[in-house]
Amino acid sequence: MRYDPGLVLLSVLLAALGGYLGFALADSFRDAAGFRRRLLLAAASVALALGIWTMHFVGMLAAELPVAVGYAVLPTLLSFLLCVLVVGVSVFFTAGMPPRPMHRALAALTMGLGIATMHYLGMSALRGVFCVDHDPLFVAASVGVGVLVSAGALLPFSRPRRRLALLPSALLFGISVAGLHYTAMAGVRFDFEVLCTAYPGELVIGEQELAIAVALSGFLVAGSFLLYLLPEAPPSAASVLPRLAPHVDAAAAGSSAPAIATTAEPPPPPPLPPPARVPVQGFEGVRLLAAEEIVCLRAEAHYTRVFDGRREGLCDWSISEAERKLAALGFYRCHRCHLVRLDRIRALRRAGKGATVVLACEPAREVPVSRGRLAELERRLGLRAARAALADGRARLVSVQPEEELLRAGAGAGEERDGVFFAANFCPSRGTLDVFIEPVLPPPELVIFGESPVAVATAELALRLGFRVCVAAADPAARGFPAEVKDLEAPSASPPALRFVLVATQGQGDREALERALTLEARWHGLVGSRAKLAALARALERPDLLEKIECPAGEAIGAVEPEEIALAILARLTQLRRAQKSAGE
Repeated sequence: MRYDPGLVLLSVLLAALGGYLGFALADSFRDAAGFRRRLLLAAASVALALGIWTMHFVGMLAAELPVAVGYAVLPTLLSFLLCVLVVGVSVFFTAGMPPRPMHRALAALTMGLGIATMHYLGMSALRGVFCVDHDPLFVAASVGVGVLVSAGALLPFSRPRRRLALLPSALLFGISVAGLHYTAMAGVRFDFEVLCTAYPGELVIGEQELAIAVALSGFLVAGSFLLYLLPEAPPSAASVLPRLAPHVDAAAAGSSAPAIATTAEPPPPPPLPPPARVPVQGFEGVRLLAAEEIVCLRAEAHYTRVFDGRREGLCDWSISEAERKLAALGFYRCHRCHLVRLDRIRALRRAGKGATVVLACEPAREVPVSRGRLAELERRLGLRAARAALADGRARLVSVQPEEELLRAGAGAGEERDGVFFAANFCPSRGTLDVFIEPVLPPPELVIFGESPVAVATAELALRLGFRVCVAAADPAARGFPAEVKDLEAPSASPPALRFVLVATQGQGDREALERALTLEARWHGLVGSRAKLAALARALERPDLLEKIECPAGEAIGAVEPEEIALAILARLTQLRRAQKSAGE
């Protein structure tokens, strides 16, 4: 079968443009929340499916078929709708799930199946004085090409953070769609002895009508691509100026931390502009809100929703325009769609790699924080000093001073010098404030699995060294454990960085205990036994990574033999880990 080279190139280009747009929307979907997250998933699925659908029918128009053909409308539309659904599943596995090998494999499989579904359902729409036969070998080859190249397209997309990083994914996506299509077409045979005519009452369009529909679809893909590439106006110099954000609840950001006053980096020498009035359209008409009355702003298409703590209104500023005008007045863009007033933040809550901020209003409102903006927000809120104190256990002094005092001292906001963390004060009082942060950390926790003599001896020694000891046993006292040990189900305030897990079953339920131990997030996992025993357990659990994750034999190499000696070696190892962490902070 011969093809028009120009149309072939156009089909690949349109598929790549649809892939670029779909992957860009999927990238935005990763950081979105609520209804906007669902909307972005649907938009990404439609963009990718539109690229696939357009590429297929441009490719059909490029083919020099032996006879005139028609296209049944119902299968043609159905091919697009099914493609949207299947590709949507692939987008969810790609951008909505953790980047694990299983998720990437499922994403590539569903993407390839989505392309193949669209192609063969679209081929079933052909009508004419012939019948189409497909060579099974080429069918399998086309699906394989679609799946394998889709895997390559999704691999560089696993962590796209800039538009340029989407180009490899988009190009491979175009190759994947075109590769499946033209591989499948190579196995097409036209049987002129059997007619594939339209059913009675079936709606069929000719090649000219299809060309018009495909042209409109191509313009939609190319136009959406160009619209996405339109750059936002660059932020002004004033947009990087923060304001004071006092009384942030740092305890909500970690397991235990003192409440601290927080600030942000200083402004340049020019004075701050006067408070802006923001025009807000509501049911009662247009209101002019002062910046101090606004809690947060949320993007809605080309406009913003302004929230004053009680109600929302519509402002005709875009979110980028609002950022440029309000950043100097104490607002920070914590998410591509959210702008918050720093002094209205009452808590920062981490969830995995992301976070949310809790705003001071009734009822409290939570706003998502992008992963890429979390570190900067913590720095502006002054939480970095509190987090550092929690991490290394050392006290810190936070010195809040007016920007001119910081300039005179040659220090910058967010800078730490000789144990003093400097922050700028934008309060009208222009005063200074020193906040001493002394972390109060829970005791380290040792979780022991097993009832062996080594487990009992380790629990006794750990209690003497100040550990909180939890034992996974039905009746610890009856097994010889000290009365101070806790049950494994007892609530614990120890963070994972202060938790240590030891498996000392010594042949009594090793596999079950190890499986339970691995469910606990901890600083250290150890096994009392030999490396050969650990290797056998790793093979039984199909977890080769255990050889690196589990320390075995547990403890320092001091030639220990008796249970008390092994316990001493284990506690020596745990003490070394604790002190090494503190020394690293110093």
